[in-house]
Amino acid sequence: MYRKNDWQFWVLVVSLAITAMLACFIDMFEDRQTFKVPAKPDNEYCAPDYIHLRFLRKDIYINGKHINNWELFCPFTEYNNRFYVCTDERMRECLGFEINVDREKNIVLLKEGQASYEAVSVGGIGCHFEDRPVSTLRDNKVLETNDLEIFDGLTQNQMAIEEQDAERIEKYLEKFPILAKLGFEPREELHIIHERGTCFGYANDNYYIPLDWLMEAFGWTYYYDEISGLYISTDETTAEQWYELNENNRSFVDGLSAYMKQRNPKLTKERALYYEYIFRHEGRVYNLEELFLVAVCRGEGGFREDVIGGGAIGLMQIMPGTGARQGYTVDDLLDPHKNVEFGAMYISNLARTYGGDLIITMSAYNQGSGTIATGLYRTDYAERILLHKDNITQWLKSMGYSTEFYEEIPRETTVNN
Repeated sequence: MYRKNDWQFWVLVVSLAITAMLACFIDMFEDRQTFKVPAKPDNEYCAPDYIHLRFLRKDIYINGKHINNWELFCPFTEYNNRFYVCTDERMRECLGFEINVDREKNIVLLKEGQASYEAVSVGGIGCHFEDRPVSTLRDNKVLETNDLEIFDGLTQNQMAIEEQDAERIEKYLEKFPILAKLGFEPREELHIIHERGTCFGYANDNYYIPLDWLMEAFGWTYYYDEISGLYISTDETTAEQWYELNENNRSFVDGLSAYMKQRNPKLTKERALYYEYIFRHEGRVYNLEELFLVAVCRGEGGFREDVIGGGAIGLMQIMPGTGARQGYTVDDLLDPHKNVEFGAMYISNLARTYGGDLIITMSAYNQGSGTIATGLYRTDYAERILLHKDNITQWLKSMGYSTEFYEEIPRETTVNN
């Protein structure tokens, strides 16, 4: 008996038959090599066998939480304008991913996990701005998967078949969207991120992988700003949105670097930003206000790292003999980071000696503890330093800059608008 909806059934059957025949036709005549990216010369991906990943001297924000890169034992690094992530346990837990590297098969498998907000909380000194020399592992294929053991026990040929099947299905779905409507699905357990040729670093039992691998594998986002640092988002809030919300810290860093450039016009913007990073770092380590350390430098080296006056050296004007007693050489004192590090440590020790009294502390910094012991010391230097600090704060305010750095981006604003 004729039924009203019989024609719909036969249309569906014919459509399925035509689709299946079309897929077989493509499979028969398509050159299989089109599924493979031709190998490129290795030197197009990596340079030497060993490279130095440069410590990223910037602030890091992961899902809005601020991280001091120097607090990480395996910090974020950069090389040739590319950011690298260490795959140690803390970072894997923090970002929420797992990794399996098969160095015999040159395969890197990435699996997304759950980011841990608590794991972002770090503390103490993990490193000292040092670069990371790493050996380069070349000619690797990178894949995203939900099964890190998917290739265990397989031969190279079997692995190639698995990869080719996954890639073929993805290509069919891209060419013929109707297949998805008819129930065809991609191979969820395997997704090729990079073909052969990709390289990454290895040192001290840790891998250093390009940050963009994680972005491509899991759909995360990152945003880099030379003033406020590197933003990474693993959720629906994009990294650029976190950047836009971080107006306060961006203003503070920009303002202090602008102030230093005003005092020393020969200072480049990049160098001024580095100085600001150093002052905040050493202030945090030695429990001193960053603006106070900037004020000391304003009264001493005037933001000139190579200045030598009356025998004193560098940004904080350290006497070579004073530095030598703590193991600092003249070359060390000409390095801005080590110079400020010593100055902050010295001031912190004096502050403990004199019960936190900054007038006596800075008088001792300027005239020596021996003079303080006689009681015949002057306070004009210490008072001038504190006045510099007040003037810096007022300058920031007058120029419309923030005067305080926040450890966490404020969450009051709705970021998804």
